[in-house]
Amino acid sequence: MNKVFIKKLTPDQGLIAINLIEEIIMERDQLIGGFLLVISVIVILVYGYLVFFYNEAIAILVLKITGFLAVLGVFGVLGWIGYTLATTPPPKPIEEIEKELEEELKKLEEEKKERTF
Repeated sequence: MNKVFIKKLTPDQGLIAINLIEEIIMERDQLIGGFLLVISVIVILVYGYLVFFYNEAIAILVLKITGFLAVLGVFGVLGWIGYTLATTPPPKPIEEIEKELEEELKKLEEEKKERTF
């Protein structure tokens, strides 16, 4: 079993370590952001080429697929919201919650009184 030894850092060293970690995270985030940007531009260019400059049958197919995916996405989210609303039990009435809180408060006050005697 390997043991990990952690060296205690001075406040200055701790700040330096935190700054290094933040820089590493920022660099990774920037790398992911750049990757997403490049992929997005490529997809936009390919999509535009297929819709405007490629065979008309392929362009119609691409548009049909795009429309279907858009409808699927919108109504899929709408269906999920509806399912969640239909299967989630209604919240307790505020009066019932207030009663429970008052009972708990009374219990705590009684326990406090018992402890002081």
